[in-house]
Amino acid sequence: MDTLTRAEMNDLMAIRGGPCVSIMMPTHRAGADRDQDPIRFRNLLKTADHQLRETDVRGPDAEALLASARELGEDDFFWDHLADSLVVFVDPAGTTVLRLTVPLEELVTVGDRHTLTPLIPAMDPGTHFYLLALSENDVRFLKGGRFGMGIVDLPDAPDSLSDAFKYTLFEHPGTRGIRKRRPGIFKGHSVGGKEVEDMKQIRAYFKQVDNALQHVLAGKTAPLVLAGVEYLMDAYRSSTAYRYVLPEGIHGNPDRTPVPDLHKAGWALVEPVLAESRRRDLARIEEALGRGQGSASLKEILPAAAQGRVELIAVAAGAHEWGRVDESGNVTQDSPEQRPGDEDLLDHAALRVWTTDGTVYVVPREEVPGGGPVAARHRY
Repeated sequence: MDTLTRAEMNDLMAIRGGPCVSIMMPTHRAGADRDQDPIRFRNLLKTADHQLRETDVRGPDAEALLASARELGEDDFFWDHLADSLVVFVDPAGTTVLRLTVPLEELVTVGDRHTLTPLIPAMDPGTHFYLLALSENDVRFLKGGRFGMGIVDLPDAPDSLSDAFKYTLFEHPGTRGIRKRRPGIFKGHSVGGKEVEDMKQIRAYFKQVDNALQHVLAGKTAPLVLAGVEYLMDAYRSSTAYRYVLPEGIHGNPDRTPVPDLHKAGWALVEPVLAESRRRDLARIEEALGRGQGSASLKEILPAAAQGRVELIAVAAGAHEWGRVDESGNVTQDSPEQRPGDEDLLDHAALRVWTTDGTVYVVPREEVPGGGPVAARHRY
């Protein structure tokens, strides 16, 4: 599974002028459907090629732009290692490929910027969580959502307790004030009836892990689930600077627990927390609509979003409103269906809110306050 950071999203959002090709499709990890995925992708490339030519991109230029994506369509090894969806962004600067655990509907757009709103569930704290599997022999950090999870590398974290303290200072018997180095040896004592290494060393080990983790979690608010034996989870909770560790964890040594089992247990703990947070925010939007402190009109939301006045926005999953908008957020053209040069106005509104530190929810249409495809709560 690939991960998408806010910084990477911002880089994609900064691309302007096009032609920007955005391709999204559901994929399969096994079975007959997986064999059809490359064929579906090649068909989507044909659609992208057709849309490029409709926007007056010359045939040879369209071929050159899509060349790397066409190579991907013929790479058998790549198609044997998929997740639940595939995203391919192509623009004059290069090609970005993402394999995500968030299921996406088929979509091809060509315009002056990339279509990004469908990816928000892959990043939004309201739809995903983290899991840290702890033991003295191994540390695994994972990110996932409702449909699955994958391992995220922590290159600066120690691999194990012994790796964290390869060498330790000790005072040699019969000497006074003279210290030498030797491989770390930890003095055991009993905690809860179990012989474990010195707890000060364990907390120091977890502090190293947490320092590495903070580079990944900086600015994040998604829940973090711990998996491990009780005394290790307690030690980590006392060492971490992350504020969103769940009080309940997954008990037992996780070293040999498969990722799908960790995901199932973690999601059972996280789902009620995420659902309650989303429910509260959607209720706040509903309340704002009743008080005149929000709007369900896209033509009102877009200028407010451009001014940084939108705190919360809910967009219907799979919905599209096509047209063109200027830098002030004013709709200059709206279309009943996508035309050459159009962009998704719902996508534009959501990304404007995202860039001004608002919260974006992509939810089923029946959950959007007001009954339409979009609703927002204003800051002022």
